[in-house]
Amino acid sequence: MASIQSPTRVLTLAAVLAGCLLAAVPAAAATFTVNRTHDAVDARPGDGVCETAPGNRICTLRAAIQEANARPGADTVNVPAGTYTITLLNSVHEDRAVDGDLDITDSLTLTGAGAAKTIITTTRAPIDVGERILHILGPITVDIRGVTIRGASFLFFVDGGAIANIDATLSVTQSVITRGSVEGHGGGIFNNRGTVTIRESRIAENFAEIGGGGGIANRDGTIIVIDSTISNNATDEGEAAGLLNVQGTMMIVNSTIADNGAGENLAGGLFNDRGLVVVTNTTFTGNRSGTLDRDTSGGNIVNVDGTITLTNVTIARNGAAFPLPGGSRGGGLLNLRGRITMHNSLLAHNMAENGPDCSGVITSLGYNIIGNLAGCTFVRGPSDNVGDPRLGDFEPSTTPGRGHIPLLAGSAAIDRGLSPTCGAVDQLNQSRRDGNAVGGTQCDRGAVEFQP
Repeated sequence: MASIQSPTRVLTLAAVLAGCLLAAVPAAAATFTVNRTHDAVDARPGDGVCETAPGNRICTLRAAIQEANARPGADTVNVPAGTYTITLLNSVHEDRAVDGDLDITDSLTLTGAGAAKTIITTTRAPIDVGERILHILGPITVDIRGVTIRGASFLFFVDGGAIANIDATLSVTQSVITRGSVEGHGGGIFNNRGTVTIRESRIAENFAEIGGGGGIANRDGTIIVIDSTISNNATDEGEAAGLLNVQGTMMIVNSTIADNGAGENLAGGLFNDRGLVVVTNTTFTGNRSGTLDRDTSGGNIVNVDGTITLTNVTIARNGAAFPLPGGSRGGGLLNLRGRITMHNSLLAHNMAENGPDCSGVITSLGYNIIGNLAGCTFVRGPSDNVGDPRLGDFEPSTTPGRGHIPLLAGSAAIDRGLSPTCGAVDQLNQSRRDGNAVGGTQCDRGAVEFQP
């Protein structure tokens, strides 16, 4: 005879089964839209309602991030046009976005109305504050689009003036990171063990006093810069005004690295310390190191125990100061130890007392033009040229990554590259296949094709 289960047991089993099924279904992503520009905490993080008091429906940026943090899964925070000012206090450095910087601890998409319209900034911080604007704590994925993140004060004992990314995967698209200012590393962005992809964005006017990496500092992580501009960043006593890479990986494509300045140390543009850097279709110009009272070598790119690969890159008009006898070296490239290779590239019109264009061992993979080999051990490859490549003035652009130095008519770079390795387009997204319409079949050397 078949046994008959009691109604109570059947209901219990059904409840358990239903609970298991619900647990297997991920929570639906939520969207929170900010509607106030002041800074205030959420009333009840995790209840699914962004509001600063029960029933008031006032949703601040901090409250929205707190709600997103409290919910499992990837949520969205929409930030309309306006200036959103957060308050940095002498907090206890908690990581729940209750006080000080905006801590992001769960996957999130933060979308603004455009970098010119949505601005996230701070009040002036107390002198010993240890906070920044965004503090991203992985392992999570964060996507930031269409905003300006603007620092407002000098932060002591901090890495990452605008953004600190720790163990997370972060993308920054069509945005501006500016005026971040720290004593430590990464005035604009500090990345520690995470992956940061920057597209169609500007990292500009940031400052790292001692640690270095005025624009971006990368430690043991990955930085990818595409169609972007790194400009007018600075460091005083640290290495690298623009980009600092320490035991990490950095890829720079179709970008402009310009007018970054290192005061008392190395590398106006890029400092690579035991890492790997790959650069393609990119212009380095106006980067500098050194002060009037101290000689500092490496005006633009410095490599120490790492590997740097340069393909279709233009490096021109960078400089290392040389106010005292004995002077500096390596205005364009300085390889102290490690390996720097060049291919289809231009290196000319840089300044230093010793080795104005390059210093140390530079290995050619062919089809380069070097303006001045004095002070440089250049291991030549096929079809390299030494001499003036005939370059025009730097042409800045309001479009990120499009600032460049054009080739002048008659330049030895025209139709003298190796086409199979040039790629389909140049830094300006112009065709590499005889884009200059002068009848040649080869691409041009450097970051951009000649335009008659």
